[in-house]
Amino acid sequence: MRKLIIIGLLALAVWLAGMPGLVGFYLREAVPEWLQESGHSTEINYVPGWLNSHAFYQPDASMALHLTARHFPPLKPGWAALAGELSSPFTPEGAEIWAHLGLTGSWHLSAHAETFEANPDSSLMARDLTLNVAQIPGQPASMTVSAAELTLPAQPEPLLDLRVRGMKRKTSEDNLRLGLDIHARDARLGHAQLTLQAGPLSPDHLETLMQALNQLATSEPGSVSENLAMLSLASVWQQMASKGLTIELEALRFGEATFFEGLWAIAEPEPELSGAGDIRTLNRWVNRLVGSGVNAPNPVLIDATSLLSEFGQVDIDDGDFRFRAPARSGHPSPPGLEQAP
Repeated sequence: MRKLIIIGLLALAVWLAGMPGLVGFYLREAVPEWLQESGHSTEINYVPGWLNSHAFYQPDASMALHLTARHFPPLKPGWAALAGELSSPFTPEGAEIWAHLGLTGSWHLSAHAETFEANPDSSLMARDLTLNVAQIPGQPASMTVSAAELTLPAQPEPLLDLRVRGMKRKTSEDNLRLGLDIHARDARLGHAQLTLQAGPLSPDHLETLMQALNQLATSEPGSVSENLAMLSLASVWQQMASKGLTIELEALRFGEATFFEGLWAIAEPEPELSGAGDIRTLNRWVNRLVGSGVNAPNPVLIDATSLLSEFGQVDIDDGDFRFRAPARSGHPSPPGLEQAP
C-alpha cells in the first residue's frame, strides 16, 4: 500500500511540476529562435519560467500586449494555456485574450473586447466583440467573429447579432477551399445572410494575392508601388483562373424570401447570378447597408431596380422581382426561382 502511495505521489509531482518544467525548458530554447526568425526578437520581451512564461510586446505608447503561458495546465491537459490583455487604439476598454495548445496539435485562440473602434475618424464600431480561431488536426481551420452590435458609417442604427464565420479546408497537398458565412439582424427589417465558397486555391497564390492587396492599399495613387501592385494582382488573378478557381454564391438573403445565388468560374468574363423576392424588401436592405441613411434629413436613396439593371435582366410583377445575369432573353428562369414568392 505504501508503495502505491509513493508511486502516486511521484506521478502527481511529475504531473504538477515535472511536465510543466519540461515544457518550460523547451520554450526557453525555442521561443527566442521563433522570435529571431520572425524578426521580432528585439520588440518582444520574453521571460521564461518553470510553471509559467511571460511575453510583453509594446511597439509604441498606444499599444501593449502582455501574455502569460501556463505550461502543461493540470486541469485541462495541453502543452500550454495562454492568457493576456491587449490595449490598443482599436480597443479603448482593452481586450482579453486566451488560447490553448492541445497535446494532439489542436489549438484555439479567443479574444473579447467590450468595444472595438476601426479608427478615430470612422464611425465603424462593434460592441461585445468576440473572436475565435481554431484548428483540429485533419479538420478545416475556422475563424468566428461575433458582435452584439455593429455600427456602420453613415448609419444611425446598428446591425444586431452579427456572426461571421470563415473556414479554410485543405482539399489536397497543393490546394485550399475557403468559405465565408455572415449573418446579421436589423431591428425592423429582420435577418440577412451571405454565404460564399471559393476554390481550388493554391496557398502560394493566396499569399501573393494578400501581399498585392496590402501593397495596393498602402501605395500612393499613381506611384510605381501602385503600378507594381496592380501588375501582381493581374498576374496572380490570371494564374488562379488557369487553375480553375470558382467562386460560388451559395446564398445572399434579405428577410425570409428575398435571395440571390450564383457561380463564377473566374476564367469566364462575368458570373452567372439569379435572384428573386420582394423588391421593397430589397430596396430597404440596399439603402440600409450602402445608402446614406434613410433617416437622414436629405437621404440619397438607391433604387434597387436600377442597380440590378446594370448587371442583368430584371422582371417585376406586382412588387415581386426576378433577376438573372447575364441576361438571356427567351430562356427559362434559372433554377431555384420557382420557390420564390
